[in-house]
Amino acid sequence: MPNPAGAAILGDMPKIDRACLDAVRQHLKQCFPDWAVDERWDGNREAQSFRLTKPSEPVHLLEVRRNVLDNHRPEELSVLLKYQAVGQSLAHAEGHRLLLSARGLEPI
Repeated sequence: MPNPAGAAILGDMPKIDRACLDAVRQHLKQCFPDWAVDERWDGNREAQSFRLTKPSEPVHLLEVRRNVLDNHRPEELSVLLKYQAVGQSLAHAEGHRLLLSARGLEPI
């Protein structure tokens, strides 16, 4: 029986509200509409990793800590992503790599 859409990319990730992951995905797709988004669980950082790629552009990486995903409803997460200006910050960050934690956005 095939996995539902997205299940294969979650790997050994602990149970996280899928709607919260969808909120992050949707925000990234709004900010980077023609970029591919790949996901994986980063057990070292306890974070879901969103890797954005587009031909002739540098790879962008956003990691969202587990506690941020666990402590926000999807609607709250959408507001937080906008408030933190995640898309703009990711586009301008050195190395295009950011971590969203309870403290806010941090370079990684």
